Amino acid sequence: MIPRFLHLKEIRSRKGFSGIALCDQVGIERSSLYRYETGLSFPDIRIAFKISNALQVRIQDIWDLEEEKETK
Repeated sequence: MIPRFLHLKEIRSRKGFSGIALCDQVGIERSSLYRYETGLSFPDIRIAFKISNALQVRIQDIWDLEEEKETK
């Protein structure tokens, strides 16, 4: 399974956070947030909880598990 922050950008925007504001509050680089929002990488669990706390949502609201499809 591949963990992904499928709804991070949508929730961040809905909560009124700019990317820079969220990065400042959580203590991450803007490039890291971009990678999380686009699914290129996933934060460690400590950062994932900081993000969910900053956005005042459950981590389950932004974190999704998707099975990796095998190619034949």
